[in-house]
Amino acid sequence: MGVDRQKKFWDSMAGNDPDAGVIDPNDILGYKNSYVCQLRNFYFINSLKHQACNGPILDFGCGTGLVGDFLGERGYQVVGADIAPKLLSHGKKVRPSMNLVQFDGENLPFKDACFSAIVVYVVFNYIEDDQELVKLLSELHRVLKPNGKLIAIEQTSHRRTTIDSEHKTLRRKEEYLNIIEEAKFTIETCKTVRFGKFPFIYLIRFGLVPSRLTPIVRKLEAFFGGLLKAPRFTYVDSFIVAKKTQFD
Repeated sequence: MGVDRQKKFWDSMAGNDPDAGVIDPNDILGYKNSYVCQLRNFYFINSLKHQACNGPILDFGCGTGLVGDFLGERGYQVVGADIAPKLLSHGKKVRPSMNLVQFDGENLPFKDACFSAIVVYVVFNYIEDDQELVKLLSELHRVLKPNGKLIAIEQTSHRRTTIDSEHKTLRRKEEYLNIIEEAKFTIETCKTVRFGKFPFIYLIRFGLVPSRLTPIVRKLEAFFGGLLKAPRFTYVDSFIVAKKTQFD
């Protein structure tokens, strides 16, 4: 999807509730979005605990700044970058203390090796061309410090699938790993952490699972993610950690 189409698509999410819109705009009650946020935050924060953060963290594709807000409350210095001006505008209103900047789709407005880690949540899915994604990852590689980590959650499938209505492409895990390695990262972790149609998600969506039990559901998803391949009838959320080595 071209830069202008990306801006238009993501800015359209700012019409109602942009915080919810960037995850699942159809989740009227908000329980599913809350669970997905908790799961995402769990994996991000646990990965960062094992990373020597001697500088700011980049929240790439930050939207309205949900992830940066979560990390900032836990003592991390976070800079958010996104392509959509309306989402950024909303984020600046509700999170005025956050440092949010607009990305032009090609060049990040940061100097080389200035971030100790980069977190990304379901952004690469919207870059349909593989070589464009390599260029984007190379730009992320540029602004990351040596030994810094790229920590991402992306939707993957058993086969490459383009969803025109959502302007995104689901790749196979292996495709993502090859593309990330082509951008000179070293893969450290790749595992399934959520199933798109995991049975419990429907119970969560309608408020039938108490919030105190959602960590158990998260552990069940991770357990089955380690046993099962990506099913043919749905996508999975793949958690990927890659490193910029000292010698890149």
